[in-house]
Amino acid sequence: IDRIYFKTFKIFVQAPVKPSAVMTGEVLAAMFRGLFASLLIVAVGFIASPDFFPGPIFILTLLLNSFLFANLGVIVGMRAKSHEDTATYSNFLIMPMAFFSGTFFPIDQIPVLFQPVIRILPLTHANILIRKATMDTEAWISLGVIAFYAMAFFIYGSRLIKEYSE
Repeated sequence: IDRIYFKTFKIFVQAPVKPSAVMTGEVLAAMFRGLFASLLIVAVGFIASPDFFPGPIFILTLLLNSFLFANLGVIVGMRAKSHEDTATYSNFLIMPMAFFSGTFFPIDQIPVLFQPVIRILPLTHANILIRKATMDTEAWISLGVIAFYAMAFFIYGSRLIKEYSE
């Protein structure tokens, strides 16, 4: 919205700072919004179940997942030609990933043909990690996959900001 309608993103890009600094600022702002929404859901968890306790793996996963999707949000914002384009990304990327990544039902119940594709999605690994009580091999692999996606998205988003011209 800042880039397309308000044209304020040009000011950030024209400032004498590195594209990675602009990316960091945009990502931290998006993370804050995402973590605020997550905090509300965690608060409901405390109310619904007094035994609920978010452990260190949960908190690490929440922060890393927020970082990852904030980066993805910047990428979508940079690639979208109009506000309606963002809905396309949401409908064809985020929504299917949310439904098929183990958020609502186990991945094992999905046909075997589709499981390899689902296992490369970052949200699948976030769901695996959030449910872990201890760091086992599967958890370390999932953490690595999420960290890889997060850094790749950050680098790609920084490159998009560096090459930005409008």
